Amino acid sequence: MANGNVSLDELHDTLQMLHDELDVAYWDASTVVAKDKIKGIEDAIFDVLKTLNSADISQRTPAYQKAIDTVRLANGKLSELRNQMDRLVHNINTASEVAASIDKALTVIAKFLAA
Repeated sequence: MANGNVSLDELHDTLQMLHDELDVAYWDASTVVAKDKIKGIEDAIFDVLKTLNSADISQRTPAYQKAIDTVRLANGKLSELRNQMDRLVHNINTASEVAASIDKALTVIAKFLAA
């Protein structure tokens, strides 16, 4: 099933990549507060990934709707995290990679939610 010209597989793959990048950022974060902020977004993305991995996702079940609602909520938090990444993670490469992953995720999410 595609939504806004973005398939569930593309949404999943993009969010999985972001989740992996956030995990690296967590370990490179400079403070406990920064780690908590990154971990909160990482956990939200993980919850969406779990739902997208479920077999009944194509049936637009309540679990699917919950995942979409979580994506909508995470969307704003991702934008905020993107703007703060260079202050949260002092490793320039990690901060740049996470920022690029967030940009891609925001684009894919916007297309997915557009329909």
